[in-house]
Amino acid sequence: MEEGSITTLQESFFVPWTYDWSNTDVHSVIREFQPNFHVTAHSWPSFLYADGDYDLLRPAKRLFKGKYLVMAFQCIFTSPSSTQNELNSGNTHRHVAKLLRMNTVQLQVIAYVATQLHFAFSSCLSWMIVDKDFNHEEFYHNIVNYFELPSSPQKAAELNDLLTWWNQ
Repeated sequence: MEEGSITTLQESFFVPWTYDWSNTDVHSVIREFQPNFHVTAHSWPSFLYADGDYDLLRPAKRLFKGKYLVMAFQCIFTSPSSTQNELNSGNTHRHVAKLLRMNTVQLQVIAYVATQLHFAFSSCLSWMIVDKDFNHEEFYHNIVNYFELPSSPQKAAELNDLLTWWNQ
């Protein structure tokens, strides 16, 4: 693979839940930047969802529980070897996090890790705030806003449960 190239598997991590990645025509229109198939900072990529699975009836159910998101957090804030442990074994915020006196996972950390992971899955050779039509800074702020500006008391409770999950 050439430096800076991207695989179909990597591309599948970027695809918002609204696009059927099993359809090869979708691959083409996204790669060609067709106007009706943009992948922007306003869409949640599949890697944010546990097993890449979106639940139409409960859209937030698996959001921000993606395997690669959790593993990236572990690599950054605990150690790369911690990703080999069971993902749901708890104690996901020790080691480096402890040195940083980070006792809990905050929403900004989730947004930071998601943004770094998006960049890591991209074909960029160096950090860029805007990569083609994807704005990493805007993506970060969209995630922070999602947590800080819940649309209802029920959504606020769900987000609180999500932060509890991250801190188990």
